[in-house]
Amino acid sequence: MYKKLKLTTISELIKNIYCSLSVLIIGCASAYAVEFNKDLIEAEDRENVNLSQFETDGQLPVGKYSLNALINNKRTPIHLDLQWVLIDNQTAVCLTPEQLTLLGFTDEIIEVAQQNLIDGCYPIEKEKQITTYLDKGKMQLSISAPQAWLKYKDA
Repeated sequence: MYKKLKLTTISELIKNIYCSLSVLIIGCASAYAVEFNKDLIEAEDRENVNLSQFETDGQLPVGKYSLNALINNKRTPIHLDLQWVLIDNQTAVCLTPEQLTLLGFTDEIIEVAQQNLIDGCYPIEKEKQITTYLDKGKMQLSISAPQAWLKYKDA
């Protein structure tokens, strides 16, 4: 009985140590930052390749993307081709006045946007009252805006 109890205790101790080490190793591995090897890029001038846009989570590289939009957690029935532009070393969504109209923004907001266009569109994140969240998996942009800025009010 004594030997059986001792073996069980030792095996439990070994199992606990193994589990603790496994958690520690996995935790350390996930915290490790990976740097991209530019040698894998097939280009003549690898040193001038800018990968900094991929370093920040939640950003898309500059370009045009087709996605769905939510306004104040309400799905819109339209599918938009939205532009991402570079502003202050970060990419931001940029909407045309026509897209703002389709999304239901008031004429006053559209006028402000028309007066502050950058390459034909307005970076709505410049408005402190507007926040955006991009779900890359669903290719869905959530826009939170004051209700007073929208033509259509919640009932």
